[in-house]
Amino acid sequence: MKLKILLLILTVTIISACGGEEEHPKSHLKFVNSFKLEIPEPSGLAYDYSDSTLWMVSDENSTVYKTDLEGNVISSFEVDGIDLEGITTMQKSYLAVVCERDREVLYLKRDGALYKRKKLSIEGDNENKGLEGIGYSNETHQLYIVNEKKPRVLAIYNDALNEIRVDTVNFAKDLSGVCFDDKYGMLWFVSDESRTVYLFNKSLVMIGAFPLDIKQMEGIAFDHNNNLLYLVSDLNEELYVYKLEPLPNMDKEPPAAAAEEEGESEKSSEH
Repeated sequence: MKLKILLLILTVTIISACGGEEEHPKSHLKFVNSFKLEIPEPSGLAYDYSDSTLWMVSDENSTVYKTDLEGNVISSFEVDGIDLEGITTMQKSYLAVVCERDREVLYLKRDGALYKRKKLSIEGDNENKGLEGIGYSNETHQLYIVNEKKPRVLAIYNDALNEIRVDTVNFAKDLSGVCFDDKYGMLWFVSDESRTVYLFNKSLVMIGAFPLDIKQMEGIAFDHNNNLLYLVSDLNEELYVYKLEPLPNMDKEPPAAAAEEEGESEKSSEH
């Protein structure tokens, strides 16, 4: 009888495990559309939930553009900054952009008026391998800023632009864009040289990597209402739209945390 019960438990466990895998099939990016842009060298991208539009920056003419979801320009304004490389929305009233060579972050009002600017302490040995992207969490009020190379890092700041942490990145050859989504806790990166989009959760655990044959991807944004990922190519001057399906499991724990939990469970089982 004990043997039969044991076999039954094992069978149920195996079925449950298999069922668990089926609940979270592997996510992929499905191509939806692409649109030619009338924006020279687009190099940053952000989705605006207030009116379902996009924001882009050009590193050629130091201009910020507001567009519709097909990349048609609605309005634009010039910025007093050199080599704009990333943009994000902040709350309902502000934008933040990064200047690569000067390693500056600029806070702007939606009409282009400068609210604040600050040079970051991220040093590098190449002016053209500086700040490349910026994302923002409206929940934690934290900025996610990437430095392209030498050093290749993710830096997290509060909205007063005080440094919280800086992490060296080894999963990609370079970093050319970043965005954060509060609804799902998604942290997206794009790498030009690796030609890959990477998805992490808010615990900084990689959830997926999606190779894409797009040259010089330098801007990324996610629309969580429709699960659409937007990308811009600096070289092609084109906007690309992909559908993320299905939604991935975002609850993976960091390896260290998982190991600690296992150790604690083993200790409790001994008692």
